[in-house]
Amino acid sequence: MASTLKNFDSTGGLSIDTVTVVDENKNFKNVNSLEIKNSFFDEARTTNYVLTGQDTAILTINDVLGSIVLRASSLNFINTHVAAVNSTGVGVLTLKLESAVSCDNVGVISELSTMRTIIRDGVPSGENWDIDLYTGGAAFNFSYTTTKAGTGAVVKWFASVQVVSIDWT
Repeated sequence: MASTLKNFDSTGGLSIDTVTVVDENKNFKNVNSLEIKNSFFDEARTTNYVLTGQDTAILTINDVLGSIVLRASSLNFINTHVAAVNSTGVGVLTLKLESAVSCDNVGVISELSTMRTIIRDGVPSGENWDIDLYTGGAAFNFSYTTTKAGTGAVVKWFASVQVVSIDWT
């Protein structure tokens, strides 16, 4: 039996519980990730994440050690912009990582290649800050591991990550 659907009306925006997800100007807000895919080509999608961490850590999506979950049997292009800043604001490191990563059918992740572009290296003298792909965690889980060597101020890490994924069997 046919039915007439009504238009969705959400004056003032759309919220989950009391948190705005879409505001009155059609902006997405307060989302942990955003997945975009073509409805005619279901094998590929792109998803954006924000990861954070401090000093020497594995960067996470949230405070419950959330990593990026890759799909089984996929090839992934992962583009990441990273900023690391110490608590005094004097030390800064910004870079871009562009990686090709595969994930097999049981969740083993392999780095195929990574290009690292250092945008600004303002790490204080006597300290060493670094970031690398982290593929040694639970099956299907991907992130970055950071290191900070030296006795300087606390370093906060921020990463904007875009994962472009396609089924790869």
